[in-house]
Amino acid sequence: FGQALIELGALVCLPGSAVKCGECPLAGFCRARAEGLTGILPVRFKEQKRREEDRTVLLLCDSDAVLLEKRPAKGLLAGLWQFPNVEGFLTEAEAVKAATALGAEVIGVEPLPDARHVFTHITWHMKGYRLTVRQLTPAMGTAVPLSEVHSGFAIPSAFSAYRKCLPEEK
Repeated sequence: FGQALIELGALVCLPGSAVKCGECPLAGFCRARAEGLTGILPVRFKEQKRREEDRTVLLLCDSDAVLLEKRPAKGLLAGLWQFPNVEGFLTEAEAVKAATALGAEVIGVEPLPDARHVFTHITWHMKGYRLTVRQLTPAMGTAVPLSEVHSGFAIPSAFSAYRKCLPEEK
């Protein structure tokens, strides 16, 4: 019933002069029609502009694992796992520097394809790098075996383009 009312509203109860009260099977019960408000109801809200954010995603991988970090318990994508990422677009040298700051010894860098993810109020424009490191350590974060990263961890779809860029497990 609820879905039927939503559909009726979408097809008949249109904003402004486009209203189709003559086609409505519930016109006799309609409060907006009875009170002469069909010209102003429903009110259509202007769509708010999404905030645009540039981010750099870092896939830190050793021979058989990838580094993940847990997102904060509150806010966007609360409590989910993610690849380390920073605001802004980093150059390759800056990405290596960021990985080194985490304690990684980088032995290889590969630029990854750009990606974009649209949330209701934010659009992320992402640039990524796969950084091969000598060894992931607990001090850097959670090293997840490549065999488990696709099944045991809730990684948001915002990072799916980069999840596909993980090296094959050995």
